[in-house]
Amino acid sequence: MVSQALTKYEASEAGEVILVLGHHQESIRESLGLCAGKTKVVVNREYREGMGSSIRCGMASLSPRSAAVLVALADKPFIEVATINGMIGFWRKSESSLLVPLHEGVRGHPVLFSRSLYPSLAALEGDRGGISVIERHGELLVEYVTSDRGVLIDIDTEGDLCLKGQG
Repeated sequence: MVSQALTKYEASEAGEVILVLGHHQESIRESLGLCAGKTKVVVNREYREGMGSSIRCGMASLSPRSAAVLVALADKPFIEVATINGMIGFWRKSESSLLVPLHEGVRGHPVLFSRSLYPSLAALEGDRGGISVIERHGELLVEYVTSDRGVLIDIDTEGDLCLKGQG
C-alpha cells in the first residue's frame, strides 16, 4: 500500500517527496527498496504521539524553497497521478492557501497547504493531523473538483485494499 501511494507521488510533478516513517520503519524501508528517485525518507521517532508528530517531522525536512506542501496519507493509494498534478496546477494558477479535492460533493485527500500555513502545520500535536489547520483556517479553503474517487478511498484493513480498489 505504501509503495503504491509513493509511486504516484514519485511520478507526479511534485518537486520533492518526503516519506515519514515511524513504527516498523526499518522493515517498511527495506520492503520498498528506497534508494533512488525524488523521495527523501525521514524517521519520526515520536510517532506514538500521533499524526501531528509525523506532519511536524515531514515539515522539518521540507526544502526551504518550497511554496506549498501536499499532505498525503499512505492509506490512500488509489489517487491518480493526474489528480495530484491537477491540484498542483490549480494551485499554481490560483495560489490558494488551502486546497482540498472534492469528489461528488465529498472532501478527500491529499490536502495542499501553502507556505503561509507552514507554521500551523509545524505546530501540530496529537492525532488530528491537518484537519485542525483546516478548521482554524476554513475561510482560506478552496475545493478542487475531481472525478477521481481515489481521493476518498481509505484503506483500513487488508480486505479494503482489494475491495475498494476495484470499480
